[in-house]
Amino acid sequence: MTKDRIVFFANGDFAIDTFETLVNNGSNIVGLVTCANDKVNYHKKTIREVAEELRVPYYTIKGDKFEEDDFFIDWLKRMNADIFCVISFKKLPKEIIKLAKKCAFNVHASLLPFLRGAAPINWAIRLGYKETGLTAFVLSDKIDQGDIIANTKVKIATGEKYTTLYKKLSNACVDFTGRVIENVLQHDDWKDNLIAQPSWNLETEYVADAHKINTKYFRCHWFAFNSEKMQSLVNSVDNVGLPCKIICEDNYGDEIAFDAKIFEVEIAHNDKPCLDACESDGKTYIKLNIRYGQDAVLIKKIQLAGKNVMSVKDFLNGFKYFRDEDYQYVTIMDLMEYGDE
Repeated sequence: MTKDRIVFFANGDFAIDTFETLVNNGSNIVGLVTCANDKVNYHKKTIREVAEELRVPYYTIKGDKFEEDDFFIDWLKRMNADIFCVISFKKLPKEIIKLAKKCAFNVHASLLPFLRGAAPINWAIRLGYKETGLTAFVLSDKIDQGDIIANTKVKIATGEKYTTLYKKLSNACVDFTGRVIENVLQHDDWKDNLIAQPSWNLETEYVADAHKINTKYFRCHWFAFNSEKMQSLVNSVDNVGLPCKIICEDNYGDEIAFDAKIFEVEIAHNDKPCLDACESDGKTYIKLNIRYGQDAVLIKKIQLAGKNVMSVKDFLNGFKYFRDEDYQYVTIMDLMEYGDE
């Protein structure tokens, strides 16, 4: 393995297996930088705890102005790193990047220049991509726009969900990052093989970006979607759920609104257009009629605010409004239709 001194920057689950494998395989990782708010969803231990077990020194940064943290800068300088390997981490300021003597590179979960941004896995599914991948690129002062060192492709299966694609890419990241360090950066002429990312005039050309998952991501009109697009939207956020509103109106015109999230849907085509946006027998199914009533999906898993995620049958067993005769109108709305800010 390369004897270049490496400082590894990572947060969350995605890079844990890569970090652990590189250390165990003999990469000269002399330090780890992670965040105070480090959380895991798919591992039992945080990357900080893994570093402790592997006896790798680590520094936990707080906030976004870590270039102003004199203790951190001193610690990083003492690491005397040749390479910074950055995976699933904050944007590094140029004052930090320049401390790597040989290279500071990032591994991004898309085939750059497509899907730059914080949520490339979600957007790859939502936009219906057939493949995505990993790209190693030289860090610069612009997000995900540095020269490309190497990339690798990963197929997206039909009906793929965020959680499964996340794990695919995380697994692929292990060998890919090792190859970048061992087969590329150990050669003195590695810069001769860099590929410059194309630039666009963003005012005249469309570029699919991958902005983070926030309210903006969910503000879309479902009724204009077909069933495949609707399923892709739900699958792209199966880890957090698709926010919606359940609106119940009684026979006197009084309305009750419930916050909910949809976690899984199944494609169901309509033989003829349906006028009702939502249909249910109150016991076994909830159907959303979309694409102006010409197409549909069946909700399979749903969560009422404050409750657990459950199958639609279990949900309807405890949610009376779809079968209560006192309620003449019950529907499920997207945030745009409901007017939720």
